[in-house]
Amino acid sequence: MSLIFRLLWVFLSQTLGRRSRDVFAVQRVHSRALPNDLDLNLHVNNGRLMTFIDFGRIDWLWQIGALQQAYRQRFIPVIGDISVRYLKPLKVFERFTIESRVLGWDAKWGYFEHRLLKDNGDLVLLLVNRGLFWKRGTGAMPIAEVIASCGFVGIVSPALPAWVQTWSRSLDEARAAQKAELAATSEPVIQQQAGDQRIEHQVGAALREDAAVGRLQVDAGVG
Repeated sequence: MSLIFRLLWVFLSQTLGRRSRDVFAVQRVHSRALPNDLDLNLHVNNGRLMTFIDFGRIDWLWQIGALQQAYRQRFIPVIGDISVRYLKPLKVFERFTIESRVLGWDAKWGYFEHRLLKDNGDLVLLLVNRGLFWKRGTGAMPIAEVIASCGFVGIVSPALPAWVQTWSRSLDEARAAQKAELAATSEPVIQQQAGDQRIEHQVGAALREDAAVGRLQVDAGVG
């Protein structure tokens, strides 16, 4: 079955018509591994598992009302970073459940946990991501503002687990180091371009000066 049709089936059969009254509640959707989900090792490939997690993410966004607000306010949910741990293989025709919940948020990011479990309780993967809501013209929207617009007014984020804070901080530090590295490598190029422009200006000035002297000499000879 095509993934888009599976997504529509999950949405229509399990998501549509339900609405969570608790932003911190665990949301669940169910599906089954099919033959076209398998790789050469005859288990569901990692990329397909990530797509299954998208089913859970979309379900969670709908349950709290964020997708509806995204349509009304013209913003989009965007994933920034992901950390995933693969623990068990998922075989053909095995049924599974995707559990999704929000861990908390700060001024910019929301932090989410997704678990994919077999019907026997085996944990196939554990995934944590941080994402935001992006609006053209204004950029990232405060997570608390989006959650309040969904009807959860006055809800405060719980303290994030220490390891999530460390993970997020390490990502910010890596991004800052990357920006510094790019700036350092681009500086010589900028200086070279500036030097080339100065040389071009000097050469142009010299040519204009030579042309002016030539005209003066011609005028003097004619006189």
